[in-house]
Amino acid sequence: MSKVDIDGYVHRYLAKFNNLEKPQGPLFIFFSALHGAGKSTLANKLAGDLDVFVLSLDAIKEMAEAEHLSYEEFLPARFQIFRKIWDDVYQNHKNKVIIFDVSIDDAVDDENKVLRISERMGIPSFIIRINVDKAEAERRIMARNRDDQARTLSQLDDLVDLHNQAEKRLKFDYIFTNDNDYEGLLSNIKERIQ
Repeated sequence: MSKVDIDGYVHRYLAKFNNLEKPQGPLFIFFSALHGAGKSTLANKLAGDLDVFVLSLDAIKEMAEAEHLSYEEFLPARFQIFRKIWDDVYQNHKNKVIIFDVSIDDAVDDENKVLRISERMGIPSFIIRINVDKAEAERRIMARNRDDQARTLSQLDDLVDLHNQAEKRLKFDYIFTNDNDYEGLLSNIKERIQ
């Protein structure tokens, strides 16, 4: 981990956003979704329409790849960077609405995951469930042709199980089924922000 400059990643990631001083929130927006369900697309669209911050593990990983760090070198620091960015935004900026571009499906019982940490902090959350079946998720994973494709596909059955367990244990604020549903989702989130 000595090769990973955590503070440098935090600074470079936050420098991408010009909306951090717009007073909003607090509200943390989470997704329950399979890989390939469209979390990143939806997160970025919502962030633009709501003028809020999006925190993406994939974007942080891309920064590491641009610096030619291997997955193994970067993995131990990834969540530290994620948490440090989250803390910085929440503690030091006025816009306290954060969209977490990750799935919380595996966070149901783990006290160290983002959903549980936000609950302990007393920050209101808005959980979006994206319904995409396994075959569609698999098709989308194949279409995006990323370097983690084989690993993701090999884990898909386990991810589907986690997704199904999350459906039984979590309370969703909105169930998103297709793009025609976007305006309803946007309206619901706006009501919660105000």
